[in-house]
Amino acid sequence: MSEQVVQAGEGCAWLSMPDIAALAGVRRPVVSNWRRRHPSFPAPIGNRGSGPLFDGREVCDWLISTGRAEREQLEPELHLHTLSRLERAMPGRSLVATCTALICLRFMDDEPLANSGSISEVLARAEAIDSSDDMLLSEVRAIPGDFLWLCKYIDELIEAAWGCAPAFERLLAARERVGAAELSERALDNELSRLVAGLSNAGEFAALNPTMVVGDPNAGPGDLLTAVAQLVGEESAPSFVAAEPDEYLARLIRRRLTVHDIQLFDLDVRVGTALPVEEESIPDVIVTQVAYRPGESRNAADVLQQIDDLSYQLRSSRSAVVLGPAEVLAGAMQAHSPDDTSRERLLRSGMVEAIIRLPGGLVPFRPGYETALWVLTPAYGSKLSQHVLVADVSMQQLTAEIVDQLILDVATWRREGFRPELHRRGLCVQTPVAALVSTGRPITSPIRPDIEQLGQVADETVAKIAVVEKRLQVLATPATESQPVVTNARRVATSRPSTTTVRALIRSGQVRLLRGSRIASEHLIADGQHHVYGVSDGSTVDRLILASHYPSAQLTEPGDVIVTTRPDLSMHLDRRGLSVIAYPARGLRVVEKTGGLTPQVFAALLEAGHGGRRATGAVRSGWKLEDWQLQIPDRESLARLDEVLSAVDQRRSCAKNELDALDELTRLTTVGLTDGAITLRA
Repeated sequence: MSEQVVQAGEGCAWLSMPDIAALAGVRRPVVSNWRRRHPSFPAPIGNRGSGPLFDGREVCDWLISTGRAEREQLEPELHLHTLSRLERAMPGRSLVATCTALICLRFMDDEPLANSGSISEVLARAEAIDSSDDMLLSEVRAIPGDFLWLCKYIDELIEAAWGCAPAFERLLAARERVGAAELSERALDNELSRLVAGLSNAGEFAALNPTMVVGDPNAGPGDLLTAVAQLVGEESAPSFVAAEPDEYLARLIRRRLTVHDIQLFDLDVRVGTALPVEEESIPDVIVTQVAYRPGESRNAADVLQQIDDLSYQLRSSRSAVVLGPAEVLAGAMQAHSPDDTSRERLLRSGMVEAIIRLPGGLVPFRPGYETALWVLTPAYGSKLSQHVLVADVSMQQLTAEIVDQLILDVATWRREGFRPELHRRGLCVQTPVAALVSTGRPITSPIRPDIEQLGQVADETVAKIAVVEKRLQVLATPATESQPVVTNARRVATSRPSTTTVRALIRSGQVRLLRGSRIASEHLIADGQHHVYGVSDGSTVDRLILASHYPSAQLTEPGDVIVTTRPDLSMHLDRRGLSVIAYPARGLRVVEKTGGLTPQVFAALLEAGHGGRRATGAVRSGWKLEDWQLQIPDRESLARLDEVLSAVDQRRSCAKNELDALDELTRLTTVGLTDGAITLRA
């Protein structure tokens, strides 16, 4: 192979072996195995430093053709990887601006960028589209004259992502990879953005008033506004107003909302901190986040004042969702302190509809920043104006199911025609404001059944407890009486049992050695048909993947003994069979059982041996598996040992069932008592 060094440049998507591993979602040694075991793996095109380089498109095609990746997922990632190489020639912030401007230009005139013969032609198209330079003209002007090839890459990214909007979002999601980490400071988790949009009631407003106004006085990169635009879809024509002090981000928001089918004349994104005050620009829906401040400089009074200012902008039946620091919105405050008094005044105003404490890590740039949500809606004259919905999901993962349930809980509460007895809330609890103020405690509430549901819950709980108690009675009596574990052990003065090795048993035909297969990490899943020994617990592999990629892999049979070395040295008796052994684990199958050496006896003798134990700090066992020594008792003792092991196994199974039943009884009884659904009698 020549010692040429491949340079990043026009039309070049080169990948190192670590790059290939990242692209395919595998570990670096897996790529080495692919090169060694598959002659069809692409050949290197050159060198860089200490490693070879490969043509990215060839690697992409190979991964797709061998079933290791899907084209719709891999191709956009390849183009984003190529763009990330440009950070050496262009600062990351400028690269994001340039690429998003080109995506927006492609969306606006609906013509491939590569149709232009020069950057000058691309600039002419930008001047025709954005003559007032509101969102993309300056960015296109800044493109170097020899970067026409970049237009081709943007076209390919758009085609691979199936549209301009998906390509735009993929690029923003990869902002750290392209050297623009500072643009992630105010980025939000996708499920959090969807939760805020759903709680804002924007979908309901859009159905009643397609030309509604959506606002954000602290827009950042526009995550929340974009989530609302995606929620209302193409059937509505909402207007968006926003304020953002950073002109760079303000222009980015305009481009982002444009590719999501929001017309430029429906956008009013201002550089500053205040929303427009014209009557036609007053928002029907506000979604926003309080600007982050470090804990030592965070001022609760400022946060509460911002929320108070927002509440004055809400007209009847309008709403706002505010994301802010959990310690201010839902944390403990000193009773009757100025901050506590300010929060109490807001809660008693009837404007606060819901308070939701969120899990950590939803602002990825600041994983330690804990947040909460306030949903604001005027409740003038409502009998529920002195109640709020309270939810605490801080100990749960914010999954799509949790998001949907929170939205449903809030959407069905305090609305016209709402009847509490007909709605069972899954995560939120209706709580009197008086129970939340002047207590000095955090704003949180355990999930309790409503009074209307308490009777049904009580009946269900009592019935479940009765079933568990009956199961315990069944387990307690016959299990220990019908299958006693009695060894009748006696002291003997005879010589020690004979000694043999695993190698000798294999040579004599009593035992067969089963070698493990090298299973690629990307093929290990949680819901396959074949359990895999030798890797992390619970790993499985799909039967079709096993048949197509590992035709020589052996399936275990009931009674096979698997010796694993990762994470620890251990023996496993496979009682079910049809499992896969992953290298470096190996299996031992008892073939000839006439000598009294049954699978469970063999596994016990292996476990009792000391030859294969791994010393603390050692990388591997001091003995090879074949050299492990076993002490083999006489035939009669082996048969008796087999009986004892069978009895022990049955008792172990009964004990496990009893422990599971006791745990279930403890949970049902405790939850029933704390819910107020049951009581206990002496």
